[in-house]
Amino acid sequence: MVLGAAWAWMAVAAACANPALLRAYTAPGWTDVPQHGVASHLTPGVILEGARGEREGAWLVLQPAGPWVDLELTVTELRRGRAVLPPENIRVLRAGYEHAADGRILADAALPLQHSKLRDPRLPESSNLPLWIEFQLPEDLPAGEYRGTVRARIGCESTEVPVRLTVHPLSLPLGGGEVLLTPEQLRGWTPGHALSARRAGVRLLSGGQGGGGGTGWQVPVGDRGAIGLGLGAPGTSAYAIAWLSFRDGADWLLYREGADGLDRSLRRQDALWYPGEAGPGGAPVESIRLLRIRDALEMRALIAEAQRRGQGAEVARWSRRLTPPGGHCSNDPDAYASARSALLRRLGRGRR
Repeated sequence: MVLGAAWAWMAVAAACANPALLRAYTAPGWTDVPQHGVASHLTPGVILEGARGEREGAWLVLQPAGPWVDLELTVTELRRGRAVLPPENIRVLRAGYEHAADGRILADAALPLQHSKLRDPRLPESSNLPLWIEFQLPEDLPAGEYRGTVRARIGCESTEVPVRLTVHPLSLPLGGGEVLLTPEQLRGWTPGHALSARRAGVRLLSGGQGGGGGTGWQVPVGDRGAIGLGLGAPGTSAYAIAWLSFRDGADWLLYREGADGLDRSLRRQDALWYPGEAGPGGAPVESIRLLRIRDALEMRALIAEAQRRGQGAEVARWSRRLTPPGGHCSNDPDAYASARSALLRRLGRGRR
C-alpha cells in the first residue's frame, strides 16, 4: 500500500527512453534548507525517533537536473513485523522559499503537496524542491524500529529513499505554549488558524496577558543569529527554547509575534503563518517554524516526564551541558539530539 498512488501535475507522463537518477538528499527537520545546494547537515535517509503521540518530521530535498515536467511521489507504509504505521498518519508538505531577516532564502511556507505547484511560485529559479515528510505516531503504536521507502520521480529522473522510524515505548503529555493576539491580529484570524495552532500544541489568547498560572518564558525576537522562532533563527532554536525555559523554571512558553501581519496579509518574518490559503476549505499556510514549536513543546514534556520519574540527575547533567548557568546555550545540534535520545531510552526501559 502506498500513500497516494501519485501526486502529479500532469495526467500523463512522457515515456522515458533514458531514465536517470534523481538527485536528492535528506536532512533533519531542524535543518534550514537553502535555495540551491545542500543543507548543512545530512542524513542517510529519512531517520526519525520519537514517543507515541508525537509528530516527527524530516526533509527530503529533490534536485532535478532535467525539466520539471511532473512529480510523482509515493510513501509506503512503515512496518515492523505485523505492526504498521498507516498512510493516513503520513503527511507531505511542499515548502516554499521566503526571504529571512539575515538575507538568506530558506524553505519555510508549507503547503500540502497535492495543493502546491511544482516550481516555487515566488522564487521559480530555485533549484531545490524541498519536501517536509511528517509522521504522526498513534498512542497505541507498538514500540520498535519501523522501515519504509519514499519513491520520487520528476520527468525521467527517479530515486528511492529509505525511511527508518524508531518508536519508544512511552507517551508524553504535551505541555502548553501560547501565542498572544492583539485585537488587530484577530481580524486576520480564521477557524483554520485555530485548528492549525491546536495541532502544533499552541494555545491562542487575545490581549496582552498570559494565562494558565505559573511562570511564562518569552521567546526572544529580533536578534539576528540568536535563538528564536523568526525566519533565519537557528533551526535548533526549538530545542534550545525547551532547555532554556526549563533552566529558568518556566511553566509555559510565550511568543507574542506569532500572528503578526495576518490582518493586513503581510509576510512577516516573525509570524508563524503566511497570508493566503493552503487549499480548499480555508486551511492556512503554515510555516515550518510552527511545526518546530511542537518539537519544543514535546522536548519540554520529555524533560518534565524525566524529572517526574526520578531522572533529575540525568536532566541536570544535560541542562548544564546545553544551557550552562550564565552562559550561552549550545549551538551543537548533535548535543540536543543526543540528550533527547538518551532521555527517550531511559524512560522507555522496561516498557513495551
